[in-house]
Amino acid sequence: MMDRKGGFASAVVGASGFGCVHVRELIKAGATSLRVVGRNAESTAATARKLATLHGTTSIVASTLEELVAEPADFVSICSPTEMHADHAAALLPAGSYIFVEKPFIWQSLATADDILTRSQRLLDLANGRLTVNQPTARLMEAILAAGLAKSRPRSFSMRYQTRGNYVGTDIAVDLLPHALSAILVLLGEAGAGLSIQDLSVVGGDNSWRAEFSLGALAVSLDFLQDPGAPGSELSFKIDGRPVRRGQREIQGGFEVFLESSGEIHVIENPISVSIARAVDVCRAGGLYQDAVAIHSVVRLMCRILKS
Repeated sequence: MMDRKGGFASAVVGASGFGCVHVRELIKAGATSLRVVGRNAESTAATARKLATLHGTTSIVASTLEELVAEPADFVSICSPTEMHADHAAALLPAGSYIFVEKPFIWQSLATADDILTRSQRLLDLANGRLTVNQPTARLMEAILAAGLAKSRPRSFSMRYQTRGNYVGTDIAVDLLPHALSAILVLLGEAGAGLSIQDLSVVGGDNSWRAEFSLGALAVSLDFLQDPGAPGSELSFKIDGRPVRRGQREIQGGFEVFLESSGEIHVIENPISVSIARAVDVCRAGGLYQDAVAIHSVVRLMCRILKS
């Protein structure tokens, strides 16, 4: 089990898609073993072989959800399809693993808002501090504040996010709203968790989704687009009128992430790396995650926007 000074046993449920990024970051964080769980034995074995070759290691092996329950890993990333997140978390939490869920934490397109909120709270109560959610844009907003490019509790916030995803309509919002809402909650601080959405206006299209609303004194405007043929993703903000763009560029041995605003360039740590590394550090220390209120608040605000 856990080596408090270094290595740890890890697993990724759903490693063939974005879960491969979690695999990369867990290896960087010091995982000494990594099990992957997928749809079936054949595809899971193929994913494990591919990842082992990519990372030059023999420590990545195929597994099953049942094996993870019987022989728990220290740290498990859940990157399965969104509507399976809750079931996978519920199955793994009693085994004692620390759980790291890819955003959105919990969502079912056919469920009512009450059902979603009830299940969210039950899972967080069951976890008792051993479950957190990947919130890279919250970490990005922390970097924006640290660089002095925005101030806490602004009066206006706009966000434009174009990705290479292939979702349409409301599914675009399910995919990208957690980014915006987690960033907004960082800006608003503890007070943001208790605020309610007012004056909501939503316009959806085949490859776009837009919304405007107020959250307390904050005026919010969101512009989401998805285009599988785009050369890359584009993420920018305007906070109290000041533009801030997230960018990345290739450097020797990889890439670096930076913030650009009014001619200023600030190189920052990759927010996804920060998000996963922080979660691993809590696991390694045997601590408890402190963000249950923020996690549930994102779910609550998503329900208000998409289920009202």
